[in-house]
Amino acid sequence: MKKIAFLCSFFLFPVLVSAQFPVPEAFAITVNYILEDQWDWCDEHIIQGPAYCNLFSWEAPDTANTPATLTGYRIYKDSVLFLSTDQTMSDTAGGYMASFYVTAIYADPPGESEPSNIVTISDLPFATGEAENSWLIGMGFDLSNQTLFIRGAEYVQHLRVYDMRGMQVVFLAPVSASQRLEGLAPGLYVVVVQDRYGDLYSRLIVMGLR
Repeated sequence: MKKIAFLCSFFLFPVLVSAQFPVPEAFAITVNYILEDQWDWCDEHIIQGPAYCNLFSWEAPDTANTPATLTGYRIYKDSVLFLSTDQTMSDTAGGYMASFYVTAIYADPPGESEPSNIVTISDLPFATGEAENSWLIGMGFDLSNQTLFIRGAEYVQHLRVYDMRGMQVVFLAPVSASQRLEGLAPGLYVVVVQDRYGDLYSRLIVMGLR
C-alpha cells in the first residue's frame, strides 16, 4: 500500500506543481523599427533611429485556484534570463534574432511557472540603414501637440491604445493620417494598429509631457 501511495504521489507531482504555478498566456512580441533621423520612446528612454524597439506582451495567468501569490515575470532569450518585470508588457531596445518565452514568478510558496508559448524572431522588419520597405505602416508621435501621425493610414483597419496595465482605453476605426489622442491621463501608452492583412504595428507614446 505504501508503494502504491508513493507511485501515485510521484506521478501526480508535476500536475500539482503546474496547478500551483499557472503559466502566462498569449505571449507575443512586436518589433518596431525606428527610422534614421526619427526618435521613439523605448525602455524608459527616448532613443534615436536607426534602432529597434521590441514590445513584449502577454496575458496574466489565472491565479484563482492557486494558493501562491503572483509577484512578477521573467522573459528568457534562447533559454537564458533576459529581463524581469512586474507588468504584462515590457519593452527593450535592440535587434534580436532569437527565441523568447515568459514565465510567472510566485511567492508563498515560492516558485516559477513552466514557460509560456515560445516566440521566435527569425527576420527583422528592416535592416539598419535600409528603407526599401518604406511602404510598411509607420507611426510617429509629436510630443508638443500630443498628435499621432500614421504613415500608410489608408491601409489601417483599426487603431487601439492600451495603458500600462494592458487595458484598452481607445479604439478608432477608420483611422486618419493625423490623430489627436484626447482624454488620456498623463502616462505611458501602447498604440497598436492592424492593417487590412491582419499585421500589427505598435509603438510606445507618452501623454502629458510637452
